Amino acid sequence: ETVGGLPKGDMRAEALCRLAVVRLYTEGFFEATNVLQQALEDADDDSPLRVQILITLAYSLMHANQIQEGKDIAHRAVSDAERVEQPHLLSLALGMRAMLGFMAGEGFDQVSLRRAMELEDEQASTPLVFRPTMQHALLLEFTGQLDTARAALDAIRARCAENGEEGEYVFIAQHVVMSSIWAGDFVNAILVAEDAAERARQLSGGTPLFLAHSMRAPLAVFA
Repeated sequence: ETVGGLPKGDMRAEALCRLAVVRLYTEGFFEATNVLQQALEDADDDSPLRVQILITLAYSLMHANQIQEGKDIAHRAVSDAERVEQPHLLSLALGMRAMLGFMAGEGFDQVSLRRAMELEDEQASTPLVFRPTMQHALLLEFTGQLDTARAALDAIRARCAENGEEGEYVFIAQHVVMSSIWAGDFVNAILVAEDAAERARQLSGGTPLFLAHSMRAPLAVFA
């Protein structure tokens, strides 16, 4: 049976996937993983939605320190995305696979990530954590290319501020703060951390406040 042209299973899966993203931003990764696993059971095998669920689940598993499981899920996401032939969806899957591969100790897959960025639709409504441009900035940071990474991260932060994306702003701010600390720019680190903390207080859930405190703690140590 279908509702609005979608199979009922996909309707349930889509609702669960949206709920999981909310949980990621408000309650944390364990809660999101449980919801995503339920969504995966409901999604149709040939549905683009299944790819979105796999990408989100891979990200959630990565942050739950289940790296190998997350990497396997990311590989499944790429295979499924290639089958449904949606370029932006494939870009997200490739980006997540590159990130999980790096976290698993396989190095920086610049070829896959470059392809992901070429396929990325900058106008699509996609959470920042799943965008290849964001993953590219993080991997530059993680591999010590600090000046290039810092410029890319700050450009993303400025865009989030201009667009009123408060939750995204708090997420990106933690990386801007860390890069500023590594560069010895404590003035910028403090300004961004305090700005993010003020925004976090206006958001619901514990995750934004956790991120805000995690930015301020190392600055307090250095002070």
